Amino acid sequence: MQHLHAVRTHSTSLIRRFTLSVACISLLMLSSCTQLQQMVNLAKCQFKLENAADFRVSGIDVSRIRSYSDIGLMDAAKLVYQFSQKSMPATFNLKMAVRNPKANGQTASLLKLDGKLFINGTETVMVSNPAAISIPPSDVPLMVDLPVSVDLYKFFGERGLQGLINLAAQIGGLSAEPTTLTLRARPTIDTPIGPVAYPNDIDIISTEFR
Repeated sequence: MQHLHAVRTHSTSLIRRFTLSVACISLLMLSSCTQLQQMVNLAKCQFKLENAADFRVSGIDVSRIRSYSDIGLMDAAKLVYQFSQKSMPATFNLKMAVRNPKANGQTASLLKLDGKLFINGTETVMVSNPAAISIPPSDVPLMVDLPVSVDLYKFFGERGLQGLINLAAQIGGLSAEPTTLTLRARPTIDTPIGPVAYPNDIDIISTEFR
C-alpha cells in the first residue's frame, strides 16, 4: 500500500510539473504572438514629413522670410559675424505625421525613432523622438514634433552666407523654392519582452505616406 501511495504521489507530481510546463510554454507563445502582433501593427503604420516649424538660425527667426534680402540690418550683422566663425547653428521642429489605420484596431506603441536627416540629398544629423508615442488606430494622422539641431555651415558652408539663409528659408520659411527633406529612420517598438527595433530603415518623405 505504501508503495502504491508513493507511485500515485509521484504521478501526481509529474502531472503538476507537466501542467506547469505547458502553462509556461503557453505564456511564452502568447508573449511571442503579442510581440509579433505589435510589430505587425507598427509595420502597418505610415509616416510622412509635413514641414519644418519654428526655424531659427543663430537664434534669429527665419520662419517668415523668403530670402536673405528679408533679413534686417541688426540680424544681418549678427549672421555675418556668426558666418565668420565658420558656424551657423540652426534649430527647428520637424513635423511628422504618423497614421495607424483605423482598420488595425490596435494601438501601436512607438518607443523611439532614430534617423538620419537628409537635406537635398546631403546627410546631416541624427534625429530622434524625445519620448515614447502611443498611436491609436485612426485614419486621422497623429502629428509628432522631432527637434532638430544642425550646423548649416558644416554641411552647406560652401554656399556662402546668403546661400545658407536662403536654404533655411526654403526649409522652414516662406520661400517658394523647393527643397527635399528625407528622414531615414528605424522605428523601435515597446514589447512585453523589451524594445524591438525594425530590421531595416524607412525613408520618410514629404510627398507621400510610407
